[in-house]
Amino acid sequence: INECQACLSGWTGDNCTVDIDECNNTNSCQNGGTCSNLDGSYNCICASGWSGTNCTI
Repeated sequence: INECQACLSGWTGDNCTVDIDECNNTNSCQNGGTCSNLDGSYNCICASGWSGTNCTI
């Protein structure tokens, strides 16, 4: 029997153990921010003058 399983955000694969590299998404960090992939998440290091999760503030 195949069961459909929804993984938590940032994870994929049959057992939800494969990290999604959010930095491959060109919209992850805006305005010159640098993306750093983390296990199950990501972090933006914003350019001077920008802040927020995706450097949009």
